[in-house]
Amino acid sequence: MHGSFIPNVLLVTVKDIVSHAGETSEVRNLVVPVSLYMDFGGAPKWLEHPRRGEVDCVAVPIEFPHEHTKSYAIQDCGLETDLRPEVGIDCFVVGYPRGMEGPRKTPIWKRGTIATEPEAGIDGKPMLLIDTATRKGMSGSPVIYRHHGYQDDGFTIGKNQGLLGIYSGRIGEDEIGVQLGRVWRANAIDELMASGVQGIDPMEQ
Repeated sequence: MHGSFIPNVLLVTVKDIVSHAGETSEVRNLVVPVSLYMDFGGAPKWLEHPRRGEVDCVAVPIEFPHEHTKSYAIQDCGLETDLRPEVGIDCFVVGYPRGMEGPRKTPIWKRGTIATEPEAGIDGKPMLLIDTATRKGMSGSPVIYRHHGYQDDGFTIGKNQGLLGIYSGRIGEDEIGVQLGRVWRANAIDELMASGVQGIDPMEQ
């Protein structure tokens, strides 16, 4: 097959949890088709970061198929917002490497370490590197950083964790190479949601 094409539909897989009497009885995948354009030949629906192609993240509106489906912001799922990530601490890429999944269709937590100073950026971009052996299929996964034994005014608090950002692939294609992965910082996602601009059709660039 020759030539190229631009996808116009995104298939989003969410967890459909069936419960009875307050107890989970089944977890199954629910595939939701999401149109990337207003209509056939129309304008793109997605939002891009104000710096556009310099930041490889977009936001796409998703309409769930029935009223009983709920969505939650990841920051509201037990994560701290006032922790500062530091180089050398643990982080986890939460996703489905090569399509693998855990019990009851839960994601795999691939452990890593923050490898560059989070606030310094990479090449002037809101990005940092993590040291981890990630695999294909994990791009777009949230990255959680975790403190153990966090000290606060002399008191030791147990596990504390926050959102580091969004994983965006490895440096190089060699799986046994430097094993460094790119992460767009969480504040870049905040900027996208607060000041995003309408996407540009790839055919018009």
